[in-house]
Amino acid sequence: MANNVQNLLKLLNEYKSVPFVDRVLNPQQYPNPTIFDDRENMQTHFMSAANDKEGNWYVFPKIIFDEGKYKKFETEDQALNNALSTGNIISFGKDKDKAIEFSKNYKPEEFKEYYRGLLN
Repeated sequence: MANNVQNLLKLLNEYKSVPFVDRVLNPQQYPNPTIFDDRENMQTHFMSAANDKEGNWYVFPKIIFDEGKYKKFETEDQALNNALSTGNIISFGKDKDKAIEFSKNYKPEEFKEYYRGLLN
């Protein structure tokens, strides 16, 4: 488990200049999320993993912070196109499993604690 945490933090730090990663590493520097699911849970990134025609896998958010507000893309294709054009994306090459794993488990404990604190 500790190794997974170390790998996650290493990957996040490697891509800290990517906008969605900066929001993961520095949530206190952004306004509170304004998008909620149907159970009233805050949505901060709504991550996706998808591949291109060549079989390269990418991870990117369906919720972005743009021009001072949060925006949620209606489709994964819209989010992927935006991510590719803005650089708000991480490429995992041909490693489908690693991309999917990261898209599900990208939040370090500090990020979770920050948002837990907002809800209490």
